[in-house]
Amino acid sequence: MTHSIDGINKPWLYFGMLFSSFCWHREDIYLASINYMHEGGGKQWYGIPGSKAKAFRSTMEKLMKLRIKEVPDLEHHITTQISPSTLLRNNVPVYKVIQEAGQFIVTFPEAYHCGFSYGFNCGEAVNFATSDWIPHGSQSVVDYRLKGKKEVFSFDRLLFTLTYHLKSLSLESCRMLLHELRVLQKEEQHFRALLYVGKSSSRPSIAARPPPFPKSYHPPLQRKILKNRIFYY
Repeated sequence: MTHSIDGINKPWLYFGMLFSSFCWHREDIYLASINYMHEGGGKQWYGIPGSKAKAFRSTMEKLMKLRIKEVPDLEHHITTQISPSTLLRNNVPVYKVIQEAGQFIVTFPEAYHCGFSYGFNCGEAVNFATSDWIPHGSQSVVDYRLKGKKEVFSFDRLLFTLTYHLKSLSLESCRMLLHELRVLQKEEQHFRALLYVGKSSSRPSIAARPPPFPKSYHPPLQRKILKNRIFYY
């Protein structure tokens, strides 16, 4: 990436105070993150493995069914707290750790996390991605499409950019990249065909690979669904 994005490849500085908290969330485009505590009181972290992300979402949807009906993209508002004990009772594994000054905390792709501070503190955080993040980033595009959420940067464009740096990628990374490019090509051909014949669909259907589409046509909805995937080069 040639430009800086706050919090993504440009670190943010965070100041906390007693009981100031951050709610359950995953990083943008399911990136990994690294957090450093400069000084001050400790910070309590709770985390859920990325492999159990679906279990967390299912529990959240069960516990907050009415609220999610009113706000379908509630998860992305980062305003929801669920007690770790409640999650454990619903068979969602939760791990905890206290971060002290001078320590790092790393969160992995798709891992939900939340926490609070035990006193005034100062921390710094930024996102990062290793090559094995590629399939997680691809999954985020599908999930965002379901909610009509925009990407903070174009995942598709990043894939194309990586093709100019193949020599610096491992063989396994190249295989993952090739797979995602083939998926992208298949989707592009599919959606272009739909546009030519004048068909569209509801948001859930358009996220499938490849999705079945009804014959109804709703141009405004189509634009809303696709707004997170349209980039001009």
